[in-house]
Amino acid sequence: MKIKVTILLILFLFTVSLSQAQTVWLYTPNGKQVYAFMNDEMSSTDISTTTNFYKNAYPKATVLENASNTYNCHSYA
Repeated sequence: MKIKVTILLILFLFTVSLSQAQTVWLYTPNGKQVYAFMNDEMSSTDISTTTNFYKNAYPKATVLENASNTYNCHSYA
C-alpha cells in the first residue's frame, strides 16, 4: 500500500511541477546543450508536507535535505 501511495504522490508532484515549469537550455561540463525544465520552488507548507511524508513512509532512512522542486540532478549530467 505504501508503494502505491508513494507512486501516486510522485506522479502528482511531477505533473504539478511540469505544469508550472519554465523550459531552459543547460550546458553540461563538456559543453553539450541539453533541454530542461526549471521549476519554481514549492511553498514552505508543501516542502514540510512532502518531507514529513517520506520521513513517515521510510522511518529508517536519513533525510539529508528537505524536499525541493528546484533540484535537478540531470542538469549536472
